[in-house]
Amino acid sequence: MSQNLVFDPYEYEQGRVLLNNAVNDPDCNFFNGVISDSKNRYVCESEISNFGTDGSFSIMHINCRSLLHKCTQLCTLLNRATVSVVAVTETWLNKSTVESLHIPGYSFAACCRKDKSGGGVGFLVATSIDYKIIDLPLQINSDVIECQFIDVSLSGKHVLIGSIYRPPNTKIEDFNDELEKILSCNVLQKYKRMFLAGDFNIDLLKVDSHQPTKQFFDLLTSHYLLATIYRPTRITETTATLIDNIFTNAYSDCEKSGIICSDLSDHLPVIISCYPQTKIRKNKTKCIYRRCYSPDAIKKFKDMLADTDWKAGLADLNRADLNHDLNQMIFLSKKSCDLNHDSKS
Repeated sequence: MSQNLVFDPYEYEQGRVLLNNAVNDPDCNFFNGVISDSKNRYVCESEISNFGTDGSFSIMHINCRSLLHKCTQLCTLLNRATVSVVAVTETWLNKSTVESLHIPGYSFAACCRKDKSGGGVGFLVATSIDYKIIDLPLQINSDVIECQFIDVSLSGKHVLIGSIYRPPNTKIEDFNDELEKILSCNVLQKYKRMFLAGDFNIDLLKVDSHQPTKQFFDLLTSHYLLATIYRPTRITETTATLIDNIFTNAYSDCEKSGIICSDLSDHLPVIISCYPQTKIRKNKTKCIYRRCYSPDAIKKFKDMLADTDWKAGLADLNRADLNHDLNQMIFLSKKSCDLNHDSKS
């Protein structure tokens, strides 16, 4: 990957006298505890079992773009590792659909949009972890920033975790103003350990060339919040942007971070592992999905087959038509036979 696609905010100016003696240089030593670039890499879904295997605390962020429709994929992903807290953005939930979400082994807290569709933030918290939702005594412009905060108790330590989403096509300057107001709130100021996970829709790779992005980064660092993800999290055929991240002021407690190669969304999930000395009771609940092939479901499937206009004919076999009909048959089977899940401990 090209070097300019790696976010390196801790690069210090060359040629200074102190750099001749790295032992005494404050810049060299101040960032000793920050996750190094070598510990921040792309990982396959099968590799995320390395996060939290020793019972350490882990945080994941996923921009899911419709959480209800991604439950199966999300359960499969979470079955691969013991993730303590999952911050989710773009849940696309509302009051009528939020109650229907169920992820075995996790409690769910959500903050949905009230007057329009899309957006939404929330948390999936492992049932073995105690937490409470933090209410901010602020008037927040939800058109500019969507957020939710929880207090997690870890062996007597209180850790603040935020799930944050900045809707695209809004001014970054307005978002920065709202975020500054939130971070300066007395309720949050008392936390010594803070993690902000989310889709900020601000490309940190442009921090040196885009003034609003630099202001965003400067705002976070002024509150001692540093990025843990340095590589692009949304990649297309023509673009690569670093817009999803987990910022923290407890960087010395962070062990490693990663970007998960998953097709769950058009954003790659990100994950960090921290507090290796804090043992989290492993949640052994597994989610197993099965299709219901009841007599009624089979009859419904046969009726749908009979009512479908099939393109391929026996007299004139066409590869494209056959592929179309095969995909149509798979679609009808899924539509007629519901997918049910069982929790297995």
